[in-house]
Amino acid sequence: MKILFIFISSLLLNQSQLFYEKVLDDFDSNSRFIFITVKSSEFNGPMIIQNDKFFYFLNQKMNLYKNDYKLFVEKKIKKNLVFNLGTTNLAKWSFIKVPKLKKVESNALKGIEKFINLYFDIIDGNRVIKEGISKEEGASIIMVLFRHHLSSYIDDETGYLLIG
Repeated sequence: MKILFIFISSLLLNQSQLFYEKVLDDFDSNSRFIFITVKSSEFNGPMIIQNDKFFYFLNQKMNLYKNDYKLFVEKKIKKNLVFNLGTTNLAKWSFIKVPKLKKVESNALKGIEKFINLYFDIIDGNRVIKEGISKEEGASIIMVLFRHHLSSYIDDETGYLLIG
């Protein structure tokens, strides 16, 4: 029984590590979103931001390069630590506040598969966000996906949110 537990635990840890590598190695212009908790003069709380934009921000503010950036961000995200942003203009750097929406939180409790089916359609083999979802709801959806180690990004051709 202990061997089975160790085996399953190692598989889950490996999947978790692969998720962070996939997300934090994405430096394309429409990179995957990351979910972070911030403290700033403007806002304290949960936010999402595309990985390339967060890298550029930390590169400018802390002189972090890609390898140091990935180690620094992964460590803070895994430990659920707060990123202190000081007096940063959040909109200028493309940070997006994640509102607390009871509807999204309630739907997340139904299980990730039901959650995805509720908010996404399958189009050409891709999971694409359904029409009519507000930006606020979209931010909350991205947060839920990230917490379940599912990456999401904005498609550069359609402009739709996709699960990657």
